[in-house]
Amino acid sequence: MMWLQVPGFDACHAFSTRLGGVSQPPFDALDLSLSSADLAENARRFAASLGLTTAQLACVHQVHGSRIVEVVPAAAGSSSDPDRVAFDPSTIDLTPLAEADGLITQARGIALAVRTADCVPILIASDRQSESESPPAIAALHAGWRGTLDLIADRAVRLFGARFGIPVSRLSAAIGPCIGPCCYAVSQALAADFAARFGASCITGQPDKPHLDLREANRQALLAAGLAPDAIHVSHHCTACDGERFFSHRRDAGQTGRHLSVIVMDQR
Repeated sequence: MMWLQVPGFDACHAFSTRLGGVSQPPFDALDLSLSSADLAENARRFAASLGLTTAQLACVHQVHGSRIVEVVPAAAGSSSDPDRVAFDPSTIDLTPLAEADGLITQARGIALAVRTADCVPILIASDRQSESESPPAIAALHAGWRGTLDLIADRAVRLFGARFGIPVSRLSAAIGPCIGPCCYAVSQALAADFAARFGASCITGQPDKPHLDLREANRQALLAAGLAPDAIHVSHHCTACDGERFFSHRRDAGQTGRHLSVIVMDQR
């Protein structure tokens, strides 16, 4: 299957697999990396399977940080805010809008997308319970170990309130396929940093050979930011274990493709 969803997360979303594209080994087949020679066709196929066009896909040049940019339609006009970027589907086609690792928007019709190949894709959405409340918003985050430690998930939750006046009680999140603790051995120093910030639950394995659970660290970050436990939905697919369906930077020593994780505002 070209994409999958996380059960329980009601927003319009998808996490791509490596299936259904045209790229040749070792990037077979649905390589959606910026450097892919087959990006245009692979993105067209993936977008079409979701009822979208590639012109709707908004992405950034990811730098393993925690910056999040707000994406607004180009028709909204220019802004002096460096963290507010204009998206023009008539002229932008998979061109990164900025250097960042997260996107957030209240605009309908714009599909926020982040690339991963072991790092954690996090999608966040708000509901709207009444017309008197702020319109809904969505966010897409790329959380590598650096971005996770720098609390990109917490930053996103805060932005829903700061930018749009949306309280955390209206938010839900999906943590998508990523490298699992089964395959993610790390140094003792990095394990200690994560345990200090997120608690011992994100560290497994032996003390001298620790493994890191990035999805659990980000779940803890979302909980600390105020999301209810039942509002956080987690995929337990390990990208490194499942070579048939997923690319993995660690498993394949960097010679691999990239997935896209996409969220778009419900058009209803």
